[in-house]
Amino acid sequence: MLRRGSSRFIASSARAIAQPAHHTHPHLVQAGHVTRGVSADEYAARRRSLAATLPSGTLALFPAAAIPYMSHDVPFSPYHQSADLFYLCGLLEPESLLVCRTPTSQSPAEPRWSLFVMPDEPEKALWDGHRAGIDGAQCHFLPGGEVLPLSQAPRALATLLDEGGPVKSLLYDAHAHNSGLGELLSPVVAACDKRRAGRLNPAHHVQKLRRQKSSAEVELMSRAAHVSACAHRATMCLSREVASLPAPAPTEAVLGARFQYE
Repeated sequence: MLRRGSSRFIASSARAIAQPAHHTHPHLVQAGHVTRGVSADEYAARRRSLAATLPSGTLALFPAAAIPYMSHDVPFSPYHQSADLFYLCGLLEPESLLVCRTPTSQSPAEPRWSLFVMPDEPEKALWDGHRAGIDGAQCHFLPGGEVLPLSQAPRALATLLDEGGPVKSLLYDAHAHNSGLGELLSPVVAACDKRRAGRLNPAHHVQKLRRQKSSAEVELMSRAAHVSACAHRATMCLSREVASLPAPAPTEAVLGARFQYE
């Protein structure tokens, strides 16, 4: 499955999606990589590792983080994705949902991964930018899995409750994930509670995997530390240089702008 998924990823279309990709930003993202420094194979390995730690008959829900707004229609920028969802597939879009369904011990089926996203609509793209859409999400973020419109999530989740055997456990942190998808997820959560499915804490599963850094992650962390250190030094030098001049010292806004620039 991994080979087949990787070939689909590499053969993705040249259409722009909602975040940097190799075919649009080759100077940032290498061929075969989903995000900078992390390959499609590594994301697939993360999903396999998580599924292997989940008990049989588990339904795991990973909603995207909500869009925070500073006023009625002005969002804060940049958008910060849910760390768990990003770790498992690399998608940076809001209004999305990643789902894993593990079969019961009596079922020989493999864990089933599903990704629900908003379609790419040209009219909305004029204001908010392009989204990956169904085809783009299938090629880039969940090759070999199931990708559906977010509007179909309620029906698909209802099917997953009994597919491969009844759900015995629910992995979902409603408090940590202020996703804005509460109305969509409430029915399936209520159905799991009605069936007395146990609640699993994501911290015991996903975050345990996230603490073990791969060589690619170590390289990214080292690069980020180097860039941050250089930015701090440049900002301190600017403060010292300007302070020696007769003109007024730089304001906090000027120093902050220089730091972000660096």
